[in-house]
Amino acid sequence: LIMKDLSDLRFFRLLSEHSQKEFAVNDFTAALQELANHLGCNFGGGMKCGSVCGAITSGLMVLGAKGIDSPAKVNHFIKTISNNHKGFVNCTDLLKENAKNGGQKKPHCDAMIQEVIELIDQMEKEND
Repeated sequence: LIMKDLSDLRFFRLLSEHSQKEFAVNDFTAALQELANHLGCNFGGGMKCGSVCGAITSGLMVLGAKGIDSPAKVNHFIKTISNNHKGFVNCTDLLKENAKNGGQKKPHCDAMIQEVIELIDQMEKEND
């Protein structure tokens, strides 16, 4: 079942229809972007149920893709974000705290994404 669903993605169709030498870099890049969008589409809203913030969850996926996967580094990532938000990592809690302080959802979520990106960039530099 999973492979059938995955075969519907452009990336897997391209791989099955062409050898890697045949499709252009732009096609490959577009297919990878589409795959990433599909992989991360359910992270928003705390996996659509108020659980861990989608920016944080997505950040963990990106760390793994960059080869940063040691428990100590992953815990550092989560603890850093948690410490920046009064110990909260769940979407529901983060949004409640934000609303309590007069914030709106979209700017808060955008700021969470930016914070995660900056932390990943910092961790990547430290990992080099």
